[in-house]
Amino acid sequence: NFEGKYRVEFVHEADTTEAIALFQQFGDSVTGTFLTKTGDYRFLEGNVSNGFLNLSTFDGNYIYLFKAGKDPDGKLKGEFYSGKAWYETWVAVKDENASLPDAEALTYLKEGYDRIDFTFPDVSGKMVSLTDEKYKGKVVIIQLLGTWCPNCMDETIFLVDWYRRNKERDVEIIGLAYERKADFAYASERVKKMVQRM
Repeated sequence: NFEGKYRVEFVHEADTTEAIALFQQFGDSVTGTFLTKTGDYRFLEGNVSNGFLNLSTFDGNYIYLFKAGKDPDGKLKGEFYSGKAWYETWVAVKDENASLPDAEALTYLKEGYDRIDFTFPDVSGKMVSLTDEKYKGKVVIIQLLGTWCPNCMDETIFLVDWYRRNKERDVEIIGLAYERKADFAYASERVKKMVQRM
């Protein structure tokens, strides 16, 4: 039985990432996710076969596959595959008190600043800033995202629908995308495809 809450460490080369695993088991069927300080690994489904846990999901870009066995002491030892190239190992210990850093404390203004200020290019290269006339006197929601990030895509789907219903209420949304390459042409194409899809 793999059901429960676990304290998890993902290991990739010399890097370690802490997470929490939440699993529910119904017979041989298992559902759950891994929570990290910046998001989660989506809704996972799978099974227990020959004593091994197998969970997977597809986020539209990548297939995620998690496998694990259980030591006699209850510790899980597993592998994580994402796409064609990403591989990590992971270990998990059952811990009902496992916790992550306070999400509200992760994002803040640096000391000495009382507002957010930026100027970034849009997908066509035109500079956009909060001081632009379009945003004056309006509530502005700033979304930090990456087109590669499944949690960001879930958030974008929510915000697109929300904006359609609320755009007449003096509100705007600016999405600041950070992509996997620092090349503007690459990033712009990725964001344009996301905009067309959403």
